[in-house]
Amino acid sequence: MVTIISNSPEETFQLGLTWAKEMQPGWVVGLTGDLGAGKTQLVKGLAAGWQIKGRVASPTFNLMHEHATASQPLIHMDLYRLESADAIWDAGLAEYLQSPSSGWVIVEWIDRWTQISLKDRTEVPDVHKPFRWIQIEGDLEQERTILGIEWSSQKRTLALGDWAEGKGVRILATAALSGGRDSKYFEAFQRAADQAGVQKGDIETVVVGLGPGSYAGIRSAISVAYGWHLANEAKLIGIPSDRVLARKTFSDHSITRVHTLIDAQRGECYHALYEKRKEDSIHTVQALSIANPEQLIRQESEGDVFVGADIQRWFHGRPHGDLSLLEGSPDAATLIQEAENMLCGPGSPDLKPIYLRPTTFVKAPPARISLPDDIHFHGASSEQ
Repeated sequence: MVTIISNSPEETFQLGLTWAKEMQPGWVVGLTGDLGAGKTQLVKGLAAGWQIKGRVASPTFNLMHEHATASQPLIHMDLYRLESADAIWDAGLAEYLQSPSSGWVIVEWIDRWTQISLKDRTEVPDVHKPFRWIQIEGDLEQERTILGIEWSSQKRTLALGDWAEGKGVRILATAALSGGRDSKYFEAFQRAADQAGVQKGDIETVVVGLGPGSYAGIRSAISVAYGWHLANEAKLIGIPSDRVLARKTFSDHSITRVHTLIDAQRGECYHALYEKRKEDSIHTVQALSIANPEQLIRQESEGDVFVGADIQRWFHGRPHGDLSLLEGSPDAATLIQEAENMLCGPGSPDLKPIYLRPTTFVKAPPARISLPDDIHFHGASSEQ
């Protein structure tokens, strides 16, 4: 058994580039390792070695990508979402694992198929057998380019950032939509992309504010995110917007406890209470709910801090000095920062707006229209 430890994404890429020379057509190569271990980075190196053009990304949601090479096809599979061999059969992928094509089949999360631990079977490919497992060791996640979309308030914002292990999240550029209009999204993105030096094809992860807030804005943001997912196969991450507002408040002010207030219409507000703890972690003290501002005034303790857009209107006539009121709205840059601990995860293809009110719908009867007496309708079989 041979163990090779890579110390960087670049080394993992070069390893794939080297192994591509010895992997013969007909091979099935299984990869296993924790999230962020570098499995996709290794596949990128293999693809480069086989002179594959175009972007290579993990097919977490699509399950399989097929790439054309100069001579043989490359099948790139990801079994993360399939929890058993039966699920793999049902998805129609087993044939690629049992009867390899004339090209190469590279399988991330191969242990979903084998259902055994491969930790003690670490091997590297050779030319003597057509099937090998590769256990990636180390913390090798490649750099990610991230788009943040926060449209839950009147201040519609975008942000571009990147993330790399050991470096954390870095915000590259931000842009506001002109007039808060969702239709200005494309020009806002282009401004941010030009500033950051980012191309559309670079976007690998999209983080979206799920609300509560402007229901129309949130749904538009989710629609845009799905567009990126379909066009770029970008991973999707959804974050509650009130939590983003809390993080922004903690970053801007020297406080450790804050009430977030977001307009819920009908004279009510969405309310949650958060605390800042060690290492900038945020703890939910009171979960999000719909509240009456007058009730909040009666329940608040001396020294409490409330934050929200146009915050003064919730406390009109309130004596000064009893509580602190801060103006604020969630933004896309803070949204990306709040998502940092989720960037290595699989994301979610199912994004839903946060809307706590029960949805009711009553179908109205069709309107009745009075017609002049001289207008008559005849059936198809009526005489003309």
